[in-house]
Amino acid sequence: MLVAGHTALFDISKCIEVVPINLEDLTGFFLKKYNVGSKDIVNTERKLMKAASYENELATQFDVLLWYIKAWKLTCTQEFSNIKGENNHPFTDSIYQYFCSVEQIAYDFIKGILLDTECLQYPSSVLIASVITLTIEIHFKLDIIPNLVSRNITSVELIEMRIIFILWDRLLQKLFGETSVPRIERFGHYVIERSKLIYLKVRENIESHLFNVYKVRAIRYFESSLLDVSSDSSDNTIKAEFAKDINWVKGITSK
Repeated sequence: MLVAGHTALFDISKCIEVVPINLEDLTGFFLKKYNVGSKDIVNTERKLMKAASYENELATQFDVLLWYIKAWKLTCTQEFSNIKGENNHPFTDSIYQYFCSVEQIAYDFIKGILLDTECLQYPSSVLIASVITLTIEIHFKLDIIPNLVSRNITSVELIEMRIIFILWDRLLQKLFGETSVPRIERFGHYVIERSKLIYLKVRENIESHLFNVYKVRAIRYFESSLLDVSSDSSDNTIKAEFAKDINWVKGITSK
């Protein structure tokens, strides 16, 4: 049982950790006094994998984020190919950069959300879709609009942005229903405002304990006035404001 337990930990760490546990950690430290060798671990891992039908990977919130971004990019690529022709470059460079920015900012938001057990009760499909939706809105308002002149953003690029926004909404409609977009957007406000509230309460401890959770990108948005949350706000106040949207999410996920 001791070997099986440590082997299971070793196996799953390879799926979810950036720097996973290795064989030397097990044989040279954790199980050193039990004289367990590398072959024992490998043989036990083979048995565990076979018993689990080799299905040991659990999708995380970050995997769901990557799936949404890929699905959005693919949808946009197909649409732009229809508009411009298959042999033409589908996007301008700024659109590629925009996809990357949305993905990076949403990724940072998710790190904070993982501290919020209230939000983690909702399915990742709805949770991450709402985070991306609000990220698109916040990023555009805070980064794109104020810098239209200084960044020399062309009318073509603005039109392309408008198209990719429409295609994101269409993706949501296919997944959650024709009238889902406003609900998803408001649920995104609920999730991110909760995350900002948590950030405000732990802000003093970020540098010493939570520096890997709250990155500079997310902090910049939390410190802006786009999210109407202050340190005086309460969890119940935010929940009451978005009660209908929360109930809507519970309704579609219970069907």
